[in-house]
Amino acid sequence: MNKIKKLSTLTLVFVIILCAFCACGREVVNDQAILKKIGHTELKTVSSNITDTHGAFHNDGVTFAVIELAEDSAAALTADITASPDWTGYPMNETVQTLVSNVLNKNDYIHIPEISNGYYQLVDRHADKNSDDDEFLSRSSYNFTLVIFNTDTNTLYYCEFDT
Repeated sequence: MNKIKKLSTLTLVFVIILCAFCACGREVVNDQAILKKIGHTELKTVSSNITDTHGAFHNDGVTFAVIELAEDSAAALTADITASPDWTGYPMNETVQTLVSNVLNKNDYIHIPEISNGYYQLVDRHADKNSDDDEFLSRSSYNFTLVIFNTDTNTLYYCEFDT
């Protein structure tokens, strides 16, 4: 009986330590954390809706955010975007159109509407392999970040996709 008590106490301590380690590695995902990831922590938001499913095996999952920016912040972001070579103006290229319509908008909680005016940035985090657009869509898994800014509605769409 004593051995069983010792074993169950040891198991309980192990489970508590394991839970503590798992909780420490999880980063907080909010609008300011996302704006920091794209290098714009000074922007003011009006509203945000964020879903994060990361935490699965190998940290697979999707972070999807819809962030509405304040008018002055939207103007500042537009000025920064137009001066940056990392952003591309609309219309989207074929690869990004396919990602949005056939990969992202097929998820239950992701909806990127039709956008007429805006900018986008696709960061391929799997670029050490197959980095050209022709091979991007033929991979068996994706690790990318897509940021879209709709200049008509001052809305930023952020998607971090890991499979």
